[in-house]
Amino acid sequence: MLARLGEIPGPVYVARPGTPAPTLARWRTALLAFAPDPQRPATAANARLSPLEASHLSALAPFAAAARASLAADAPR
Repeated sequence: MLARLGEIPGPVYVARPGTPAPTLARWRTALLAFAPDPQRPATAANARLSPLEASHLSALAPFAAAARASLAADAPR
């Protein structure tokens, strides 16, 4: 376990800035239509998805900062 995020459900999907609105709408519809397979274990990959509240997203800021720093350090120069 790398970190405990408390009550924030996972996985979290975030679109790249500038993604066209029609594309975002199609992705949102598809993600929210996902139904977990009752024959499979309840895991992050087999869970109903729901929109993330802005307050939950802001709670992830420290984790996002650490991820950005790590990715920047590994970026090719």
